[in-house]
Amino acid sequence: MEHDTHEADRTAASDPSGSSRRRFLAASALLGAGALSATSPATADEHDDEEDDDHDHEDEEEMDDEEFSLQMIVDDPESYYVDIHTEAFPGGSVRGQLEGEPGTAEFTVRATPEEVPDEGGEPDATALFEFVLDPEDEVICFDVCARGVTPPYESPATTGTHIHVGEPGEVGPPVVVFPDPQPRDPDADGPRTSSGCLPGELAFVTGV
Repeated sequence: MEHDTHEADRTAASDPSGSSRRRFLAASALLGAGALSATSPATADEHDDEEDDDHDHEDEEEMDDEEFSLQMIVDDPESYYVDIHTEAFPGGSVRGQLEGEPGTAEFTVRATPEEVPDEGGEPDATALFEFVLDPEDEVICFDVCARGVTPPYESPATTGTHIHVGEPGEVGPPVVVFPDPQPRDPDADGPRTSSGCLPGELAFVTGV
């Protein structure tokens, strides 16, 4: 009970409007709908009877996930980029490089097809990524708004919407996965959005 009180006090102090909580609930709804999936520690425990090679593979993947932390982005923001992958543009429909001095934890990144290496991305598509990193608690709160990005999304990773490690013009592995943007109104044209807050144990499970 004491821990819960401290946690509530900390949340209220850092976010008096409660907007982070609302974003977290929105992300949870997307997770529940299958937009993003991950194996939690509790789920992993249920597979103790699987073959040893599968268990070893899961342990190795978990260790790889633990090697990354949000502090790595904060320390060197410009070595990371965001993008969205689709079936028609597997190399990226749009892409945008993070900008900021070391120590930056809040980002607004405009992703465009021109930044996708080689053949470029989807003409006239854009996406605005806004996110805040909390390296201490390993939580990322995000708001993605995509226009002109044509699903279906497709990527070897868990979703098609990511943060990657990589310098401008380079292609690197994803380190954070977001739920893919969905239409606000399924019956009307318009932007596709994805927003919420995710803990590292979900956001860092990229599947690759």
